[in-house]
Amino acid sequence: MDPNAAIFELGQIKLGETDLSGVLTQVSELARRTIPGAEEVSVTLIKQEGAHTAAFSGEMALRLDELQYEYGQGPCLAAARESAVVSVPNMSEEVRWPRWAARAVQGGAHSSLSIGLYDATATLAAQMQLAMQSRAVIEQAKGIIMGERRCTPDEAFAVLAKVSQDSNRKLREVAAALVERATRPPGLKRDRGGSGNPP
Repeated sequence: MDPNAAIFELGQIKLGETDLSGVLTQVSELARRTIPGAEEVSVTLIKQEGAHTAAFSGEMALRLDELQYEYGQGPCLAAARESAVVSVPNMSEEVRWPRWAARAVQGGAHSSLSIGLYDATATLAAQMQLAMQSRAVIEQAKGIIMGERRCTPDEAFAVLAKVSQDSNRKLREVAAALVERATRPPGLKRDRGGSGNPP
């Protein structure tokens, strides 16, 4: 795949419609299609509780990752810990992680390329996803208010902001409660305390 097309496709990922695992799965599949010679791709995240594979494009990638976690060493772990690029051009000649490399060759891997990213990258992705979800629910709540009150988007936002301030709740919480109330089956709706009043 052309790198420009890959970048465009990355930009089309809708963070508000999937979780972090879903985003990383799409990224790993895109990397497999874009990087010349890449047969399988995985994403390793390292947190306080240890390393884990957050996404993978094939079973071989997952098995090789899990071997690294078992041995406590390998190219993905080294790349992640050092935020570096770690290349293994010939797996059968690899001497840095001989046990892992021998198993990798047995498993059909002949070379590997690991690119380390800061943990902050994953944290940022999670924060972006939350922000997109917040934006989506706020837009939904604005639409409900606009429909009920026949007002403009700015006026609807002002209503949400006032309820948020008056009730000392986050804007997203107010919006989510309104959306939940509006989508609740008719028999389960509670007393709204007046037509058109957000929660």
